[in-house]
Amino acid sequence: YRGLTLVLTFLSYTSYHLSRKPISIVKSQLHLNCSALGTNPHNDSNSTTWCSWAPFDQDNYKELFGALDNAFLVAYAIGMFISGIFGERLPLRYYLSGGMLLSGIFTALFGFGYFWNIHVLWYYIIVQVCNGLAQTTGWPSVVACVGNWFGKGKRGLIMGIWNSHTSVGNILGSLIAGAWVSSQWGLSFIVPGIIIAAVGIVCFFFLVERKW
Repeated sequence: YRGLTLVLTFLSYTSYHLSRKPISIVKSQLHLNCSALGTNPHNDSNSTTWCSWAPFDQDNYKELFGALDNAFLVAYAIGMFISGIFGERLPLRYYLSGGMLLSGIFTALFGFGYFWNIHVLWYYIIVQVCNGLAQTTGWPSVVACVGNWFGKGKRGLIMGIWNSHTSVGNILGSLIAGAWVSSQWGLSFIVPGIIIAAVGIVCFFFLVERKW
């Protein structure tokens, strides 16, 4: 099961990074300079941000984007302190799969804000906090799984190759999010959310976390 474990943990953390990428891609769509599109078709306003997504259509949009990033990062930093503790006491397969399902749900919920026409900042901040906490389940779990299967002699080589999941996830996340960012940016979150949840289900059924 060594090869299977290596592949599944690689795909798992690839999907974690894939689901983190959309926010950086979609920011450009949440606050636009709409002057190139002409005047507001709904009224005579000359506002250059009429096509932006409220509440990010105001002059303080950079602060609001910063609040979204900080909400995720602070939750992620705090969650990492306790995630390892839970990971040691729970079956890694359950812990990893559950975390991926939750991360998929919260990633998708951010995108559903587009289809549900949500313009409340606190909705997006709460989703980011929950997602940041859910994302902390990934690293302790996959590292523990790989460590259970590979001895010290090969661990450096294996970890060096295996750690490319970070770049692969970021590349795929950018491509997937970019496919819908100009048309329906909600799908830029929903599709990665579905992907990480699907990989979590695969891990639940097929991941062998340690030698018996």
